[in-house]
Amino acid sequence: MRTKSGPCSAISSARRDSFLLIPPFYTTGGVDISIGRNVFVNQNCTFYDLGGLDIADDVMIGPNVSIIASGHPVEPSRRRAFTIAKPIVIERNAWIAAGATIIGGVTVGENSVVAAGFVVTKNVPPQYSCRRKPGEGHSFDCRLRARLSCVSQNSPIFDLKSLLQQS
Repeated sequence: MRTKSGPCSAISSARRDSFLLIPPFYTTGGVDISIGRNVFVNQNCTFYDLGGLDIADDVMIGPNVSIIASGHPVEPSRRRAFTIAKPIVIERNAWIAAGATIIGGVTVGENSVVAAGFVVTKNVPPQYSCRRKPGEGHSFDCRLRARLSCVSQNSPIFDLKSLLQQS
């Protein structure tokens, strides 16, 4: 949202000394958005903050990301009657890559990575990487990240199911 005082003026609480947002930026108002230190939001992002949006320190958000904290009931007879709003929390040092969508009621855990184009409808635990399974069309998986300091595509990851079966 662009106003006379700039694209960030609609955001209720942001530590602007270390917050970088590249316009254009779209929001439903911004009064329910809280942003920590050292946060980067790339261009063309949409934040529907009706249910509340809390972005912690050191978060990176890629271009064309949609963070949608509100929606409508699925049942056709109720769909137009009201809006459902649920908060979204993005914890410290998370990386939301280009084109990802995060739906209301979700927490993205500390140090987690949400891959490009991924649609987040459930909580992402801390230290996880969520991405498309290569060669499997619309199949997705979330895996525990083995090296927290490495965010490259080639970093080793472990399957949580296998780890739980071994213990």
